[in-house]
Amino acid sequence: MTLRLQVRAAVSDPRGLVSALFTHNENFAYCEPSPRHTQEVRKLVERAERLGTTQHAWLAPYYLHISPTITMACRDFYARDPAARATAFATAIAFQARVD
Repeated sequence: MTLRLQVRAAVSDPRGLVSALFTHNENFAYCEPSPRHTQEVRKLVERAERLGTTQHAWLAPYYLHISPTITMACRDFYARDPAARATAFATAIAFQARVD
């Protein structure tokens, strides 16, 4: 999906993106990981610690609106390495038409 030029310009810097997220998502100021997200990460870390090997997983997707017509579909990838006592994550984002 190609972002409309006015939306692309509005979210092209961090301040614009945060402004769009506040404008188009109820209660964004109170945004925190969902209980499901927290539970998925906790299970991944516990499994890695129990098995003593690196574990990784894609977590459930979540959606953030950036305009009246465009949504960011987000999905987090987590990896836990118990030997290094490290957890890493990355977020994949795809823009799609907003459906409420």
